[in-house]
Amino acid sequence: MAGSVLPGPEERKAMHRVYVAIHGEKDRLPHNPSHRTRLLTEVFGGNRWSWWVVGITPSALNRFAENDFKKTKGIVRAHLKSRREIYDYILNTDLPLNCEQLFSYLLTEEETVLATKRENSPKVDLRGQYIPLSNSDRLLFQGRYVGWHHGADEQEALRSVFPNETAQGMEITRPNEMDEPIK
Repeated sequence: MAGSVLPGPEERKAMHRVYVAIHGEKDRLPHNPSHRTRLLTEVFGGNRWSWWVVGITPSALNRFAENDFKKTKGIVRAHLKSRREIYDYILNTDLPLNCEQLFSYLLTEEETVLATKRENSPKVDLRGQYIPLSNSDRLLFQGRYVGWHHGADEQEALRSVFPNETAQGMEITRPNEMDEPIK
């Protein structure tokens, strides 16, 4: 794999103009955080660079292992910081962020981890509770609104961390050896 999935300058400028328009009208839009989150998700979500996968929970890794690391039902991208929190931050400034500030913030704060549906809950804080994946170029698990691309490269990335001796004390178990945790 090669290349960059990040938006180029023209795409960034176009998305920034839409953000500035929403920011300028935020007080006249329905004062419903869910509505504002949906609007901004339409602008920033579903792109190849959106919702960057930086890790996987031990439970999700076990589920993938049980399915030979192929795409597995019941696994989702869980945001480490909620979209509402991210979008509230960029809308609740006195002035809109400039284009560079906006993308600097989005590209660092929209991190996700592969997790089970049960783990993907506002009541569950997954920060520090996942196994890091090598994906700094964002070429793995590329975004769609729901789901992600899952091919041979993604399968290999998951295999490479199972079992992982550097899971920093988190227990993961092999699918057929549930009595023997791996630390």
